[in-house]
Amino acid sequence: MAEPIQTLIWSWCGAEEKAKINALLALGNALYKLALSPAEKDALLPDCIHCELLNQYFDSDGVFLKTCSEEVPQELVLIIKDLTSLLETLPPEEAVCFSRSIFGLPNWLKVQELSSRALQLIEWGEISRHEQQLS
Repeated sequence: MAEPIQTLIWSWCGAEEKAKINALLALGNALYKLALSPAEKDALLPDCIHCELLNQYFDSDGVFLKTCSEEVPQELVLIIKDLTSLLETLPPEEAVCFSRSIFGLPNWLKVQELSSRALQLIEWGEISRHEQQLS
């Protein structure tokens, strides 16, 4: 059984495993934005929200899986893979640049749900408080 993420990240910190820490922090920040409600996304993110969210997430998911998947809970790995697959296969009507209305559509609501669950598993509420110290 995998250790809790908080235990892992502090052991990574002690072992100076910066790549793992940075991978987790980057993923957490991307998931945080994906987990926002449609209204929160609209208020927080400028420009093309769709592109900004996807670019940040796709820059972090693969690195996280490659770097950390052997040590984190398998449930988290599966959620990240499901989320990646869902984002890669968005139907055209849900992959519209500069549209602020797409985030209330079914697949984006599923993205929000999966992202929220992943944040719970990585204990983001606690870890994000120590982000500056960890990075």
